[in-house]
Amino acid sequence: MESPVLSLRLRTETREAHERVEAAPLLKALFEPGFGLNSYQLLLKRWLDFFTFVEPHIQSDFGHYRYQSRLPALESDLAVLHERYGDSCRALETRYPNWFPQSAEEKLGACYVIEGSCLGARVICRHLERRFGERLQDACQFYAIETGSWLDFRRHLDEASEDAGMDVDKVIQGAKACFGAIAIHMN
Repeated sequence: MESPVLSLRLRTETREAHERVEAAPLLKALFEPGFGLNSYQLLLKRWLDFFTFVEPHIQSDFGHYRYQSRLPALESDLAVLHERYGDSCRALETRYPNWFPQSAEEKLGACYVIEGSCLGARVICRHLERRFGERLQDACQFYAIETGSWLDFRRHLDEASEDAGMDVDKVIQGAKACFGAIAIHMN
């Protein structure tokens, strides 16, 4: 019997790790009534911490796929909010990821998590725009980022794992570790 394609294995085998991220306090708070602009700044700061330390490790070339940095959008959003409302995160300690992807497989697993998060980010962006209206103008670029088609990435993921003879268990482990690092930042 042939094993399922990598993208389907990833979705199935990382489900619990994905759910832990969604349950993390900062992300869960997004849809709660008390979530204000200070909370939004904190959330963006935590994402900035995460991507600042993880991105240099995933700037790899995977054939047709090229990772698009999230840092410019995060920095822009935080600068706009800081200019309008001050810096509610100034004294906030920086959090450092407890994991960095090392192998090509772990990097591809991390990209699976990050690229897949763009689907949920679109929902979050619409929610934030409804909630904050014009106060959020030009400060939601991170959640509105367009990186291409999720289906194209999944197809690339499946093809890359077959063509390169990758160790798919390491790709799955990389995705789980990336979810774990995100959960730590969002707690």
